[in-house]
Amino acid sequence: DDVVDVYRSRSVIERGALEMILDDGRREATYLALEPTVLVMQAAAERGDAAAVSDADQQFHQILVESSESPRLIRAARTLLIETRMCLGALQTTYDDIREQAQEHATLREAIRSGTAGEVQKLLAEHLDDAVQRLRADQKTLSS
Repeated sequence: DDVVDVYRSRSVIERGALEMILDDGRREATYLALEPTVLVMQAAAERGDAAAVSDADQQFHQILVESSESPRLIRAARTLLIETRMCLGALQTTYDDIREQAQEHATLREAIRSGTAGEVQKLLAEHLDDAVQRLRADQKTLSS
C-alpha cells in the first residue's frame, strides 16, 4: 500500500543519509543540528500539541537527510515531502502519549552522537518500521 511504499522509500533515503553521516565524521554536527528540533518536539509533546510534534518530526528527518550533504538524497527526500506529511499527520493519532514519539527522536539523536553504526541504523529502521505498523493498525481500525 501507499504508506508502506512511502516509508520504504524514506527508509532507503534516510539509511543512506545516516550511513554518510556516520562514515564521513558528521556525527557531532548532525547531533547539534537536530537539537533545536528535538527540544521543540519535546516541548510540544509536554503541552499535548500533536500538530507541532508532527511538524517537528518531519523537520527532524529533513535535517537528518540534509546533514548527509548529499544533493541527490536531499532531492529524493523532498520529492516525498507531501506524502510524508500526510503520513505524519495520520501518525500523530496513533500514539497514546505523544511524549513517546518525541522520546524516540531524542533517543535516535543520542545514538547518532555515540552509538555504533549498527545500533544507529537499527534504531532508525525500528523507528520507521514502528510508524508503518502504527499507520497500518490505524487504517484497519478506521476501515472496520
